[in-house]
Order: sequence, then C-alpha cells, then structure tokens
Amino acid sequence: MKKCNTCLVEKETSEYYVNSRNKDKLENTCKECIKIKNKNNREKLRESQRRWREKNPDYMKKYGQSDKSKEYHKEYYKEHKGRIYKKKTRMEKK
Repeated sequence: MKKCNTCLVEKETSEYYVNSRNKDKLENTCKECIKIKNKNNREKLRESQRRWREKNPDYMKKYGQSDKSKEYHKEYYKEHKGRIYKKKTRMEKK
C-alpha cells in the first residue's frame, strides 16, 4: 500500500506507474491522478505547440512538410494501415 501525493488516498502498488529513480521504484502519484492531470493539460500543451510552430515557420518548412517527409509518412501508413486503425479506434473509445 502506498499513499498518492495528489489525491492522498492509500492504494495498492499496482495502481502506480514504475519509476526507477524513486527508492520504492514507483511514481509518487497514482495512475488515475496522472491521467486526469494529462487530460487537463492536453489543451495547454497543444496551444504551446501551436505557438512554437508559428514562431518557427522555417523549421516547420524544412523538417515538417518536406517532400521526403510526406513520402515517408505515406509509405509508413500503407505498411501499417491495420495497426494504425486499431490504435486509433482504441484511443477513440477512451
């Protein structure tokens, strides 16, 4: 049993992600609290990424949308279409 630093509820060790840097090899925050935090910060992160892309258009032109990059992504999608579809539908269910 371990107490979560965020929700302050004592939970089984299986309710924590592994973190080899900690003495007990577990995160200090439970999986449920981490998921909530990540969900709440998703929009903030997207906004930050959007601002960075706007400030660095040359980088995006050079690396993000090159013909080589587009071709690579097309080929990758063709080769892994089934796997990508399964992952996408699994993510939409959450």
